[in-house]
Amino acid sequence: MTQTQPPQETSALQENSPPQPRTPPESAVPASPGPSLGRLVGVDLARALAVFGMYVVHIGPPLSATTGVAGWIRYLADGHSSVLFATLAGFSLMLIAGRREPKTGLAGRQAKARIAIRAVVLLALGTVMAREYGGVIILGFYGVYFLLALPLVRLRARTLAIIAAAFALVAPQLAFVLNSLVTDSIRQNVNAYDPLYRLSDVGVLDLLLSGFYPALTWMSFVIAGMALGRLDLSSGTVQRRLAALGAALTVAAYGMSLLLAGKDALRSMAEDGSSSSGSGSMPLDSGSVPRTAGRSPTCRRRRS
Repeated sequence: MTQTQPPQETSALQENSPPQPRTPPESAVPASPGPSLGRLVGVDLARALAVFGMYVVHIGPPLSATTGVAGWIRYLADGHSSVLFATLAGFSLMLIAGRREPKTGLAGRQAKARIAIRAVVLLALGTVMAREYGGVIILGFYGVYFLLALPLVRLRARTLAIIAAAFALVAPQLAFVLNSLVTDSIRQNVNAYDPLYRLSDVGVLDLLLSGFYPALTWMSFVIAGMALGRLDLSSGTVQRRLAALGAALTVAAYGMSLLLAGKDALRSMAEDGSSSSGSGSMPLDSGSVPRTAGRSPTCRRRRS
């Protein structure tokens, strides 16, 4: 005769027994992980290169005093570190406004407000520092970049890339034409009513058109950084495509310069020692020196 266990004791034993691991059915497919939004080593490396290039340009020797590897480092840093900083600035805007997907609703308005506040602070700091160091201070220009970028923070990567390419192709020609049309008399009339110019000798015309880092030509770098910020940079496919695109653009840009202007087109102004000076003034990243009509750029103008 088989002895059966009371149902109460069976349930008690089941409660006290350790839980058995669940085995998923064979037909279940694991969900693919979404794009990583964690820290990107490549972006950190780009920041490090930009800072290193800035130090090389600002406190390093002139290119004419360097040879070998040091000469190549000095040449590569001249003009390129400021461009990399501008591109990273656009990328940083997407960290505020939403990396892969733009923030909407209240979060979107708060993100725009944060960007606008940063822009005003940068513009104020740049104006104060420009009173001493002149138009070489880039902070005020960054404030203008951030304000101009506000209407673009909700756009997709493809749209941002198209806008950046259009700026890169059209803006330099447009800036050349506008600078040739802005005579000294026009500039004086505008500056007479410009509060920023009265405060620091760096006015709206300088920030937008004829300064060391005019927004008209430099916004292409900022918008390109915004487009990069909307991409899945953790994807190997995206990384390979960006590497191929960067190499192609580099070859096309330098090749076109050689074709149109000869070897002098690739000559860095650092060869003249103009990027580093011993006068105590803030050194100039010569890759961004404007060539304006009727006005010679001044590194600094002290006020009494």
